[in-house]
Amino acid sequence: MSQAPRKSLPKPILKMAGFGLIMSLVGTIVVIIVMGSFSKPELELKVTPDYTFAYIDHVGPYNKVDGLIDTLREELKNSNLTMVDAAVLYLDDASEVKLENQRSKVGFIVARNAVIPGKFESMIIKSQEALVATFHGGSMMGSYKSYAAMQEWAALRNKKLSLPALEIYHGKSSIEYHMALVAKK
Repeated sequence: MSQAPRKSLPKPILKMAGFGLIMSLVGTIVVIIVMGSFSKPELELKVTPDYTFAYIDHVGPYNKVDGLIDTLREELKNSNLTMVDAAVLYLDDASEVKLENQRSKVGFIVARNAVIPGKFESMIIKSQEALVATFHGGSMMGSYKSYAAMQEWAALRNKKLSLPALEIYHGKSSIEYHMALVAKK
């Protein structure tokens, strides 16, 4: 019994498939790099400046604040308020508080004497000595790597990280993670 000869795919289709495969691979590599998969946080113990913070209170999962930041940015643009950087003050330990009960303050670092629009509250985040991790990459990878590195750094020095945690987003590719340190008991 003889088999029918196999037909090979036309060369233009093979070229398109090869090009698609290469583009998918390049796209995946770019995403991995942008997320910060190969980046390490830079740790520094420093005295932070006072920050003027325009914010709204948020209760709910911490991983939902990114969308809220975008909404608030649009609202603040319409108020002519000069925003310096987006920021979130995390008040609860995510490993101890249920997602729906996690409290944060979401907003923007603004100029010291800024007039804050009615919907927003404002506060001064006082200068303090803090461990600051700077991460170049995405917020998900940054949070994972930075908080782990900060905990390790503190443990090696018999210290403990203290809430609240402040995250300051400098554009899309650089994030600072701030936490105060206390002596272990």
